[in-house]
Amino acid sequence: MNFQYYVNFIAIVEEETLTAASKKLGVAQPALSNQLKSMEQRFGTRLFHRGGQRLVLSDAGRILYEKAKEMVALEQEAQREITSSFSGEEGTLRYGRISGLCGAKWESLMEQYAREYPLISFKSIEADQSSLLKMLVNGLIEVAVLYSDRNIPDMLEVVHAEPDSLVALWKGDCPKFADLPEGVLPYSVFADHPVAVTNTMLQANSAFVRTLGFKPDIRVIGSRMQDCLAFTQRGYTMTILPKLLLKELEGVEGLTVRDMEGGGLMPTLTVVAQKYRYRSQVVNNFLKMICQRNGWPMPAEGSGKEYMDIE
Repeated sequence: MNFQYYVNFIAIVEEETLTAASKKLGVAQPALSNQLKSMEQRFGTRLFHRGGQRLVLSDAGRILYEKAKEMVALEQEAQREITSSFSGEEGTLRYGRISGLCGAKWESLMEQYAREYPLISFKSIEADQSSLLKMLVNGLIEVAVLYSDRNIPDMLEVVHAEPDSLVALWKGDCPKFADLPEGVLPYSVFADHPVAVTNTMLQANSAFVRTLGFKPDIRVIGSRMQDCLAFTQRGYTMTILPKLLLKELEGVEGLTVRDMEGGGLMPTLTVVAQKYRYRSQVVNNFLKMICQRNGWPMPAEGSGKEYMDIE
């Protein structure tokens, strides 16, 4: 049944006559009368008792009146939320990040965004890089902070890529690492010293590792950087991690820290999002804020309304 019939039915009830309802709605009285007859035929009962000049609700009419008000209220609420979603003032920011990669700086950005958009809710997912990329492609998340800008699908947009350097950490008093050379460490130390790396780092750099000419002595592959550090603190392995994480991670105190040589293993802090055509305004507002805060180039904007063009 036409939704407008329910809106008009509410007006008839509240105005108590077809004439008054007709004037309020700007609808011809015969048209309202025909709508009312159609509704009574649809529900198989009278909705009003007709007596005197005013219409009096029947028991069925009272039930329909309450339900009609609920329906109209829900429709209005849906319209308000949809309108707010286009402006980015309400909605959900669904983002993913690699465990351990986002620390105090990222949390500060999220807090600022929450203050500027207090009606926004958040859904955060921690996973490895390949899983986050799949979630982005499938629309389960809309933005992600990754470890590498390699192998990003064409359907996604790299909003920002910031090169970083690697550092190696080990327990300084551990005999197995006493022969490590001074200064910047070459990759060759991985051949005969046990190493702990995250699964994400290994996935992102697997092609480069195959070009080293030797097999690294990888003893631990952790899902989180903290897993790797736990073995390093016990003197079992050395850990390799992006330099930008040194200030963000717990458990590095008391460990020897040394820069690694540059080259193929260089990490890149990468912010990736769905391409602008498919981004909601919630995400556009978020990306705009973090780019402004960090002095990054602004990404192209989508409106979310582009979905309306899809057949």
